[in-house]
Amino acid sequence: MASLGLLLHLMLLVASADTSYRFDMYYGGSVNFSPKELTNGKYKTEFRLKQTTFLYAVDDPVCSAGDCGTQINKFRVISAQTSDNITWKQYAVTSTREFGTNLPFEMSLPNWVHWWWGAGFWEENIFGSHLRWKSLLHVDPGIRSDTGESNRSPIFTTPPVLRITRNCPRTFRMALFDPDGDDVRCRVPTDSSSECGMCRLVSGFSFDQRSCSITYNYSSYTGIHPIELVIEDFPTKQINLYYSDESYTTKHPLSLMRHRRQIAYPVTTTVDPLRTTTYPTPTASAPATTTTKIANYTHKYLQRIHDLLVVGPAGLLKENVSYDTYILRWTPTSNNLYDYFPICFVSEARDQLDQVYHSELRCITIGVGHHEAKVTCNETTISVEVEKDYLVKHNEDILHFNEFTDSSCNLKTLSNASHLVAVMPLGSCGTLVEEDDDSIIFTNVITSADKRKIVSRQHDVEISFSCSFPKRTNLTLGFRHKNP
Repeated sequence: MASLGLLLHLMLLVASADTSYRFDMYYGGSVNFSPKELTNGKYKTEFRLKQTTFLYAVDDPVCSAGDCGTQINKFRVISAQTSDNITWKQYAVTSTREFGTNLPFEMSLPNWVHWWWGAGFWEENIFGSHLRWKSLLHVDPGIRSDTGESNRSPIFTTPPVLRITRNCPRTFRMALFDPDGDDVRCRVPTDSSSECGMCRLVSGFSFDQRSCSITYNYSSYTGIHPIELVIEDFPTKQINLYYSDESYTTKHPLSLMRHRRQIAYPVTTTVDPLRTTTYPTPTASAPATTTTKIANYTHKYLQRIHDLLVVGPAGLLKENVSYDTYILRWTPTSNNLYDYFPICFVSEARDQLDQVYHSELRCITIGVGHHEAKVTCNETTISVEVEKDYLVKHNEDILHFNEFTDSSCNLKTLSNASHLVAVMPLGSCGTLVEEDDDSIIFTNVITSADKRKIVSRQHDVEISFSCSFPKRTNLTLGFRHKNP
């Protein structure tokens, strides 16, 4: 769990402060953590932090309680930055910490406060200038009794700045995912000593804790409206968390006692004149070292498309292939295996007066998995066997090939309890044929996506496979002359 600040930005802007003292002014951030395998008796946890400031980031949390371990590596990149007339940069920081135990601990931000540089202060907003921000991360990596694995944090992200028009009521719903299958809830923070700076909801907004949604009704002020929320997760049934010192704690469903915190900031803003759709449906499972591609098509009315604002994992690439189409590509590494990564994006448009509008926010969560598969190719058929992991079993009833109307392409015919099994002719079941200078390539996919829908709100699995046949080969021929 954690406290954070999401910054919702209304269309009419307030004047900016002098840049001589606002290099570290804060626009919001998020963090999640992922425990790694025990190595040489040491516990390791990877932290993925995003922090958005006017120019420079303060991204090393300080230890607040317990044993916070030792940072053994750190990698920082600029993952997003302003594309309109508000100046900001978002830094994506990945760091690994090593521990002697798996006992709970807490870390907090910011790690320093400086009035002149703006470190530790929100960007100037409707409440005033030089207002403090705080966030608290409670990490509990104990071994869960229900899964036998380390406890993990909820997953979420959102662009640091979202725009809405002053007279258009909107509801912003958090896009949340919990790798452990826990219930995730949100609340407005109240503990000014550790988890928040302003500790109140902005006037003109209402909040629903159960759905993690914020509703904008009307504000008499234009400009920056900062919002702080706490994200918490609760098991769906009573569980125990076991620790290396042989102690344990019991966690209850929807307990009022907070057992994990996470920095966060909410989602979603919509503007009527702009609509964003996504096709094909993004994957929810991406094999390590395989590039995931997401196509985003934006339709405009009266405005011109200016940019696509994207936040996601480090290494996410954006390509503008036409005036209304962007391609997002991301290649996970082996270190990302079995982790989950959120990606959110909005289209930015400008009208004849150069005013900026944001589309409805779209978010997906990509799970990086490794599927044990065997693909056998011959002159006429492709045979594929895929081991049924959690994601496959969870979506088993709706899995299909590219072509899902042909009854002969049913994945259930030859499958068993442990593997998906299928045998199909080379040109059937929606198999695509491509070629390069050296090979002819037959590709298909096992997916849970409904190809008839442009936009999907469901979790999807996508497992690609292919057969490659060389265009050239060496033949050895022999003959015997009939007249010796």
